[in-house]
Amino acid sequence: MMGLMRWPEPALDLFDDLAALSDAVDRAFAELGFPAGALGERGLLEKGVAPSFRIAEEGDGYHLALDLPGVQREALEVKCLGDTVTVEGEWPEPALGEGATAWRQERPRGRFLRSVSLGEPIDPTSASATLQDGVLHVRVKKAPEAKGRRIPVRS
Repeated sequence: MMGLMRWPEPALDLFDDLAALSDAVDRAFAELGFPAGALGERGLLEKGVAPSFRIAEEGDGYHLALDLPGVQREALEVKCLGDTVTVEGEWPEPALGEGATAWRQERPRGRFLRSVSLGEPIDPTSASATLQDGVLHVRVKKAPEAKGRRIPVRS
């Protein structure tokens, strides 16, 4: 009869493995001449910044709503090309009171770029964008060729 055996503890935690991989990639980039921190403060573990959004089809067009709290109108650029709407901008660094120290930071900050493919051509000349209460509303109509048309059948 066998006695109980102790289960070996894992040598490394998954996050330790990821951190080691990130360090190795940082070293490889450094050997190629990239400056330290080229991949961000936390290397491969750097969290990307992208606003959440909703897309709704409205009649002959689309309405995109992107959540951008704290972003100023002047810090935004909206582009339409083909079937894609692209929004670029920058979240400001949150201000702290004098002598205050942030203990945890979960608010987005820094530059962002979000491209959304709508799956069919859009008319860029019909596009409009408004920023209201921290939500960017982009409305764009489908291109005439995307709408289709009824073709009469003759005899």
